[in-house]
Amino acid sequence: MTKMVVLSLVALSFYHPPHCAAQDLVPVIYLSSAETAKAKEFAQNLKSARDRNNLAITAWRNFHQSYQAAHSEMPGLRFASDFRLAVAPKDPSNPSVDEASVVELSAKDRQNAESLYREMGEAKRAFDQAQKNWRDY
Repeated sequence: MTKMVVLSLVALSFYHPPHCAAQDLVPVIYLSSAETAKAKEFAQNLKSARDRNNLAITAWRNFHQSYQAAHSEMPGLRFASDFRLAVAPKDPSNPSVDEASVVELSAKDRQNAESLYREMGEAKRAFDQAQKNWRDY
């Protein structure tokens, strides 16, 4: 009789879903204290690099926006690669016309633009390297 009850319970368990859903397990890696310190260092380096990158982008954007505001007659203003000139299409609504408005940057603005742009590039490279180091670790 007991065998019959056990078999009945086993058979019933196949036909009725369990009352609680199964949980996915989380893989765990246990680190030594040295590995934990190294992971914290990489995480801090990544955070610092991200912050630097965000600050550099914001500083560049603010410079560009303030220069654009000072030259509102030149919508779509862009800087030449040597930072000597700011260039904008004369008629942004007609891109087929190859005429441009040009303004020469002052020595102070040129130096500021160069340093902000250089810092933005260096910050981006440092951030990319910190991300790579974190992923590799």
